[in-house]
Amino acid sequence: MYHLFVWRVLQPFPLLWLLLGLALLNLWRKRTESRRRLLLVTFPFVVLTIISLPAIGDVAIGSLERPYPPLLHRPDDIQAIVVLSGYVYPPTSPGAPAEFDDSTCNRCLKAADMYHQGQPCPVLVSGKSSDPNGADYSEAMRALLVKLGVRPDDVLLEGQSLTTYENAVESAKLLQERQLSRILLITDATHLKRAAACFRKQGMEVTPCGSTYRLRDSPFEFTRLFPQPGVAEKCQRICHEWLGLAWYWWRGRI
Repeated sequence: MYHLFVWRVLQPFPLLWLLLGLALLNLWRKRTESRRRLLLVTFPFVVLTIISLPAIGDVAIGSLERPYPPLLHRPDDIQAIVVLSGYVYPPTSPGAPAEFDDSTCNRCLKAADMYHQGQPCPVLVSGKSSDPNGADYSEAMRALLVKLGVRPDDVLLEGQSLTTYENAVESAKLLQERQLSRILLITDATHLKRAAACFRKQGMEVTPCGSTYRLRDSPFEFTRLFPQPGVAEKCQRICHEWLGLAWYWWRGRI
C-alpha cells in the first residue's frame, strides 16, 4: 500500500491535478467570474481527467488490442514475415550502433521468435526515417534481426516508406515480385487494425501478430481513481489510431 501511494499518488501529475480541481471548486463556490468563463476552464480539466483515468485508458486500449490477442505460434502457411519500424534513434557518436525505441525492439524480438518457430522464410523490414539525417531504420533493424539469429539472406529491406499506407504499398511490391502473398504482419497491437487493413487492400493475405501490448488486466486499487500521465499518453495514441483509420477509410486506403 505504501509503495502504491508513493508511486501513484505522491507524484507531480496527480498532486497538481488535485490542487487544480480544488482551485476550480473554489472558483465555482465564490462565482466571481461568469458561468461561461468558468466553463472554459472547467471543461478542459474534466476532459483531461477522464482521459487520464486508468479505467478509461483500459477501455480505449482494449478497443484496438482485444481483437488481436497475442499470437504465440507461427501459422504453418506463412510465406513471409513483415515487420514495421517504429523509431530508431540516430547514433550518439560516429561508429556507434543505432538505438531502438521499445516498440521497434519488441517488434524485432517478436519477428525473430516467429522466424525460429518454422522453416526459414523471408523477413521484410519496412520503414524510413522522416529526418534526412536520421538513422537508417531498415538497416538498423536488419542488423538486430541478424544478431537474433535470422539468416542475413532472409532479410529483405524496404526503406522508402514513411507512413503505414506506404509500408503496405512498398512492401507489397517487393513481396509480389517474389510471388509471396501470405504474410505474418508484426507491429504494435494498437497499430494492427490499421496496418492489417492497409496490407489487405494491397492484396496481401494477412495474419496479424501484435507486440508491445499495453492493456493490463490488473486488480482494482484505490490509486486507479487518480489520473495518471501515462494513461493520457495511451489515450492520445488510441485517438491517433482511430483518427488514422477514419482518414485512411476516407481516402480509400483501407
